Amino acid sequence: MRARFRTVALLAALCLAPGCRCVVCSPSRDPALETQAFGKVTAERLDLAAFLPLARAAVTRADRGSLPARPNLAGRRVIVTLHPKKGAPVLGSANGPTLEAAVVAAAESIPEAQVPSVPFRLELQALTGVEPIRLGTKAKGDADLEVEPQDLGLYGYAYAARDQALGFLAPDEVLLHHAFKSGKAHLLVRERLLAPMLARAGVDEEALVQRKPYRFRTQAVIEASPGQGSIALLRDWPEGQPTPTPEALLAAVRAGADYLCRVLSPQGRYVYLYRAGEDRDDASYGNLRHAGTTYALLEAYDELGDPSYLAKADQALAFLRTRLRHERDASGAPMAYLIDGEGEEQQKVGGAGLAMIAFQKRITATHGAGGGASAPSDAELEELRALGRFIVHQQYPDGHFRANADVEAETGEQRKVKKEVIYYAGEAILGLVRLYAVDPDPRWLDAAKRGTDFVAKVRDAKLSIEQQEHDHWISYAIDDLERRAPDQAYVDHAWKIAKAIELRQWKADDAPAPDYVGAFYAVAPSTPASTRLEAYAADMELARHLGQDEGWLLGPAKAMAAFTLAQQYDDARGFAVPNLDKARGGVRESVLVFDVRIDYVQHAMSGWLHLARLMRDPAYGK
Repeated sequence: MRARFRTVALLAALCLAPGCRCVVCSPSRDPALETQAFGKVTAERLDLAAFLPLARAAVTRADRGSLPARPNLAGRRVIVTLHPKKGAPVLGSANGPTLEAAVVAAAESIPEAQVPSVPFRLELQALTGVEPIRLGTKAKGDADLEVEPQDLGLYGYAYAARDQALGFLAPDEVLLHHAFKSGKAHLLVRERLLAPMLARAGVDEEALVQRKPYRFRTQAVIEASPGQGSIALLRDWPEGQPTPTPEALLAAVRAGADYLCRVLSPQGRYVYLYRAGEDRDDASYGNLRHAGTTYALLEAYDELGDPSYLAKADQALAFLRTRLRHERDASGAPMAYLIDGEGEEQQKVGGAGLAMIAFQKRITATHGAGGGASAPSDAELEELRALGRFIVHQQYPDGHFRANADVEAETGEQRKVKKEVIYYAGEAILGLVRLYAVDPDPRWLDAAKRGTDFVAKVRDAKLSIEQQEHDHWISYAIDDLERRAPDQAYVDHAWKIAKAIELRQWKADDAPAPDYVGAFYAVAPSTPASTRLEAYAADMELARHLGQDEGWLLGPAKAMAAFTLAQQYDDARGFAVPNLDKARGGVRESVLVFDVRIDYVQHAMSGWLHLARLMRDPAYGK
């Protein structure tokens, strides 16, 4: 994975290759143009916070005579952005002979009529690096331009010409406008770059691309609240990560639960995907994630005791029941599974497992496990049993669950079947173990053991640490199962998964950017870190149960928690989105993408909650 991040020497070689589509190349410099357009740009750290009161006074046309003194710094281009609590940001930019002059000119370039009438937070950016690049032209076929993923949101782009208005896109706008697409390569979408550039330059595309293209980097700071304090920014997000104390983790769980309740309709259906950067609800839906999310909401109720969480979870469970399909097994006993999409074979099993953990959590959160405060009703248990019977019905003697490939073999069809998600088996096994906890029928435990035997002793047995899937659901299941049916092979498999996770986690000494620390993969998505935190929390509970050392798990777990806490929208984070009140408590997709999906919130909440309990109570898990 880390090999994808090219060395500087390799990047330079590729940029000089014929037909290169990479943004960073080595075109000739024009010092006079660069000074006129960008100023005397240097890379040293600036005291930008001292200029925030000046920028606010200038943008509001207030008296500047009594402002605190500011350092005397050389001029360079600055960008002033006004972020209202709701609505699109307002932006101005200018160069100047001193930094003070540039700040005033940028602030005053925003017409008074465009200054928000509601409270706003002011952001100030100053350029700290400029380099000519090769953006290409549409006529040459350079529609999309390859970039390194860790550079997205750190660099802005501009077309410059002497004595002409600068056509530019600020670094944060690359993310806000989602001016890129990810795949095998990460590409700037040229049309999304050009739209704001054209408006700011005041020319058409043909005239704009005749200018010299640049990319630039900025240092940024924003007011902590309107007119008060300051927060240093990286990629338009607060620099650094929160400390994952139990109190901070549980506060984040509460904020996540509040978000889920806020986006749940009276019919019990969540806003599945919220495009926070556009303030738009997406129409897509996923029933499996609905089930997992409702489980997390019930976990929050179990910990925090807020009755609104239970009421909303009950609405979500009622909707979930409408997504179940019912059949009968060979003996005529009822079975049920959860539909989702095309209803692939293991998807049905995984869906049944997720529905089971949601319904079972409703029982344990209100009755207590094994009939604690009051026994679950026959109806509640029968609902779970129908799902359990389906999972058992789908299981082969060797323990694996019926898959698309099995259907192909049974029918004799010769077609390429869709590869099924590896996590479905763990979801099903966990569902069976959780069912056994409230309905101690040996067949549930036997099926869970056979399923785990297949995963640990057959499916993953020959995989190296490097090849091992980071399967958080089977980690959950092993923690539960080891207490009821001990097997050293299960424990060994849990440690194997944990070591595989640790191997791939970004550390402070190898992360491609500071905000990647604790995360995984090339674009630092939030949910892979959250699910791996869930695995680690389950492993820490398992270690405590076994009386083994958990210390080697705690450091990586806290790093994952710090990273995921930093992805949650709150007053400090997400000021750039047009409706922070709606996004608040949601967890964004990655350091690059503002979208919130319910499972991003679900997995973060579950990971935070279990780590908080482990840190708070040394006996938890034993």
